[in-house]
Amino acid sequence: MTATDPTPPGTDAIEPRAGEELVHMEDHGAYTLVVVKRPDAPEGARGPFAYHVRWVPDIDGDGGSFRWQYLGETYNEEEEKQHD
Repeated sequence: MTATDPTPPGTDAIEPRAGEELVHMEDHGAYTLVVVKRPDAPEGARGPFAYHVRWVPDIDGDGGSFRWQYLGETYNEEEEKQHD
C-alpha cells in the first residue's frame, strides 16, 4: 500500500492477536466481523468472542493498522441452551 493507495489490506491480512485463534471472519466491506477463541485462557474466558475489525489509515496516509472493537461473547444454539 502506498500513500496514493488508501485501499486497506484484505481480510487475509487480519491476523490473530497473542493468545487468540481466528475462528470465523466475515467481510462486510468497511469492516470485518471476526470471531476468536483463547484456548489457553482460564475456563470462562476462552470465548468465542466477536470483534468489529476495521482498517484505519495513518494520518500521513502511509500505512495504517487494524482496530479491534469488542462486541461480546458469542454462542451457538447448543451453547445458549447450556447457559440458560
